[in-house]
Amino acid sequence: MDNIGEFKSLVEHRLTGAESSTKSAHRRIDEINDTVKEIYSTLNGIHKLTASVEMLTLQVKTLAENMSTSNERMETRIEEGFKSQGERIGAIEKEPAQKWKAFVKHVFQLAVAAVVGAVILKITGK
Repeated sequence: MDNIGEFKSLVEHRLTGAESSTKSAHRRIDEINDTVKEIYSTLNGIHKLTASVEMLTLQVKTLAENMSTSNERMETRIEEGFKSQGERIGAIEKEPAQKWKAFVKHVFQLAVAAVVGAVILKITGK
């Protein structure tokens, strides 16, 4: 019976060791499962963040394109405005010269008319 008792004690010792090892393995597996869950959660957050960054990038690109188009329109309008303003200023600057030319022309015509009138008076004797 001594052998059976030793065998029983050895089996109980090994079963206790196996149970302890199994429990330890289950704890490690649970820890690994928790870590995997955290990694999946982190990856899900990164995926959502990546999608948000992509959407923001597209919005910034669209905004930049719209600003570029708007800037081109504004530059065109400014150039047209400067051209139109330059033409109006040129017309205003030319106006006194045109008035002066008209005045000189009228004075010349009056002088010619006076000379012609004087010549006609001299010829007619009056």
